[in-house]
Amino acid sequence: MNTSIETFEYNSERGTWQDFHSSKDMKGSLKGYEARVATLNVLADCFPWFIELAIDSKMRFPAMIEELIKLDPTFCGLNEVTESCLGLLLAHPYIQENYYISNVTRELKSERKTDYMYNPHGCLLLSKVPFLSATAIGFVQSERDRPAIIGLFRLSLEDANYTALLAVCSIHTLAYQSPANKRIREKQLLRAADQCRLLLDDNEIESDIRTGFIMMGDMNLHYISEDGVVGKCETVDAYAETHFASDQDNNDGYTFDAKGNSMIKRYIPGEKRKMRLDRILVSQGSPFYFVSPCEMWANEAVDVRREIYISDHYGLFVDIQLDKDADLRENSEVAAKLMKNSQMPLEIFEFSKLDFAVKLVPHSFWLLSRAFGLN
Repeated sequence: MNTSIETFEYNSERGTWQDFHSSKDMKGSLKGYEARVATLNVLADCFPWFIELAIDSKMRFPAMIEELIKLDPTFCGLNEVTESCLGLLLAHPYIQENYYISNVTRELKSERKTDYMYNPHGCLLLSKVPFLSATAIGFVQSERDRPAIIGLFRLSLEDANYTALLAVCSIHTLAYQSPANKRIREKQLLRAADQCRLLLDDNEIESDIRTGFIMMGDMNLHYISEDGVVGKCETVDAYAETHFASDQDNNDGYTFDAKGNSMIKRYIPGEKRKMRLDRILVSQGSPFYFVSPCEMWANEAVDVRREIYISDHYGLFVDIQLDKDADLRENSEVAAKLMKNSQMPLEIFEFSKLDFAVKLVPHSFWLLSRAFGLN
C-alpha cells in the first residue's frame, strides 16, 4: 500500500512546525552543484529498562543531533526514530532553520497520529530541498512492517538552466539472519526501487528531464550473499563503488561491528558479528556522480569509559554532484565482486542458549554496577 503523507516546515514567526504546501514549479537549488546524502539507524529508545541502562539514549540522541549538524547533509534518512528522538530533532534551532521534514507525528499534531510512524519507531526523511511530495510505501511480507518513505525533489543548478528530478527513499527492512527473512528483504528492496521509478515517471515535469533515485538506510543485509540485491535493483552501492576496486582502499565498510563498537556487547551479550547492514544505493543512469568516497559518521564513542556510542550502527554519507552529462554506472570490477559475493553460501550464526547463559552471568553483574552508577 502506498499513501501520500504530509511534509512540514518550521514557521519561525509562530514558533511551530506547519504543513508544507508544495507545487510542481518548486525547485531546490544546489550550491556548487553538490549534495550530501546521509543515513543512520539511531537505535530506538523503546526497549526494556535493562537495555536502556546499557545504551543510555538520553546521552546518545543529543550527541546524534550534534553530529548530524556537523555533517550538514542535504538529505538525511533516519531509522528507528521514536517520538522522543523526533521531539529533540524538532526542537533544535538548527533543524528548524535548515530542514523540511517528513513523517512528523504527535509532537506536531496531537490530534492526528499517522500510521507511518509505527509504534514504537519508524523512518524519517529530512531535506534542505523543498519536497514536491512524500509517499509512505508499505510492505505486506512481514507483520513487523516498517513503511519506507520516498521524497520527491526537483533540483536545479545555480549557474545553469538545468533541472533534474530526484527520489530519495529512507528504508528499514526486516531484521534477523534467516533465509526466510533474506527473501523478504529482497522483495522489500525491489518494491521500494520499483516505487521510486514509478513516482519519478508519474511526476516528470518536462519530457526530457533527467531522473534518478537514492535508497538509503538499515537494509539489514546480514548475509554476504545479499550483495546480489544491489544489481537486482539496478543500483550502485555507494560504499562498494568507492572502496572495493583494486585501486581503492578496500575497507570492509561494516556498519554493524560488535568488535569495534563496544556498546553492542553491553546490550546483546555474546554478539560478535560484523556486517554491512546499512547501504546507500543509487540508481544506475542517474544524472550525477560521486564527488568523494562514501564514508562513515556517528562511529565514535560518546562516552569512552561507559562504552556509549551514538548507535549500534555506524552511519554512512556520500557527496554527489549533479551534472547534465553524468550517467552513473557501476564499476565492472566492483560489480563482479558483488556478483561473486551473491553466490556465496549463507553464513551460519550459532549462539546456543547455553552460550547465552554463560554470557548472561557476568553481564548481570555489569548491569547491576551500571544501575548503581559504577560504570
